[in-house]
Amino acid sequence: MRTLATFPYQDFNLTIFYWNQKYILKYEQGDLEQTYKISELEVTGEEEVREIAQKEEFINQIQKRFEEMRDDFATLFAY
Repeated sequence: MRTLATFPYQDFNLTIFYWNQKYILKYEQGDLEQTYKISELEVTGEEEVREIAQKEEFINQIQKRFEEMRDDFATLFAY
């Protein structure tokens, strides 16, 4: 697996990998992570993957999902 880029955001980190003809977008926040795979056949190359990975609307959804994941995880220990 080859690391192509790492981008720190305020609340999480994004790392872009390339492996087995797929680009892998890995968003990490503390103990939580979200991973998305994009086939190299679906994009024109690394530059397009970087653009997709950093689209504002997508980043907003990533952040919202992290909040939901944290809430779900917290309920496991609330009992």
